[in-house]
Amino acid sequence: MKKDTVYRPNGKVYFKTEHDKELGIWEIKSPGDSLLLVMRRAIYYDPVMVSSSNPKGAMTYYEVLPPGNDSILFEYTAIKHLTALGKYFFKYDVITEDGLINQSRLQYLSALIGKPHSRRREELSGR
Repeated sequence: MKKDTVYRPNGKVYFKTEHDKELGIWEIKSPGDSLLLVMRRAIYYDPVMVSSSNPKGAMTYYEVLPPGNDSILFEYTAIKHLTALGKYFFKYDVITEDGLINQSRLQYLSALIGKPHSRRREELSGR
């Protein structure tokens, strides 16, 4: 089952998302429905995260990938992940007026908000 969301920071459609629960991914699309990015949720156990509200120590983060490619562009953590990502994309002009990804702005944004979750996950698993 897919659920659609439209992000409109200034009244105009900036990008759309489709959440595919079966695959556990979000597709980020241009206003014209071109697939721009794919976002998937990942979870690992981190003993630092254990608390009364998180007794299992689950660390949830999101991997942002180009379509059709498994190379992670960046990883980040946010409670309201799509709202936060939308604000960042708009603030840093990641999506152009033509509905394309501005690669240099995306790289800049990934340096600002990206976190090395997969590296931490590998350290904890002893890889």
